Amino acid sequence: RQEYDAAERLKQRVLAGYEKTLGPDHPNARRAAADLGIMFRTKGDRAAAEPLLRRGLTGLDKALGPDHPDALAVARALAQLLGEKGDVRAAEPLCRRALAGLEKAHGPHHRDVLGCVFELAGLYHTAGDFASAGPLYRRALAGYEKALGASDPVVLRCVNDLAALCNDTGDRAGAESLLR
Repeated sequence: RQEYDAAERLKQRVLAGYEKTLGPDHPNARRAAADLGIMFRTKGDRAAAEPLLRRGLTGLDKALGPDHPDALAVARALAQLLGEKGDVRAAEPLCRRALAGLEKAHGPHHRDVLGCVFELAGLYHTAGDFASAGPLYRRALAGYEKALGASDPVVLRCVNDLAALCNDTGDRAGAESLLR
């Protein structure tokens, strides 16, 4: 807890310094705002995180372009936050954007790409769009298993979520097979 508090104070000082010296619209100030937003999200303070992430994303999109790695990272973080809040409609296009940009930059098997695939599957699952969620969960699971091995916690979480989807669709045998 003390480390988070110290880091938060430092990030706030960095943001204030950039805003004072470079102006609030400078890309460094926008990155600092997004970094602070990510920290607040990590701490569970979504109310404080969201405006900072939105501000960071808007500025980075304008200054660096929507396909810049920094803008994609913030789009993904905002999508995660919105998904956690249950705002699937707002989260989905941001997650798709991050996925497309990361896939273009890193290829289909990169860990960040697989993370976006898994997050998008979760959004569809939450929204009840099981037909869209299934293939995405399977893609993430196959990629993670290949990259990390079958017993990695990330793989096991993927297996669990895919089994939950199978259960939600009435495929009890599929869910049981996965969980075994």
